[in-house]
Amino acid sequence: MKYKITAVNTNNNEVIEFELEKIDDKLAYYDANLEKYVHPQEVADNVIREVNNNLVLVNSPIHAMEVGEEAEFNQSMTFNISIVCEE
Repeated sequence: MKYKITAVNTNNNEVIEFELEKIDDKLAYYDANLEKYVHPQEVADNVIREVNNNLVLVNSPIHAMEVGEEAEFNQSMTFNISIVCEE
């Protein structure tokens, strides 16, 4: 499955968009610079890593989403996060 992530910074309204994939039941981020998948918490980009740190929390909706579902995750102090689950 693929997850399209859109995160809006609540301090400056900056929008960050990226994708995560579920590979072997684990979330992964494709790092184009490294040309490989990495764990979401090992992403070099500080902003994307901060968003990912929130998404891997136990209460994140990303863990229970099915293809076609959308969810809002606004537990973060810095980001309002939207998740769309695709095949």
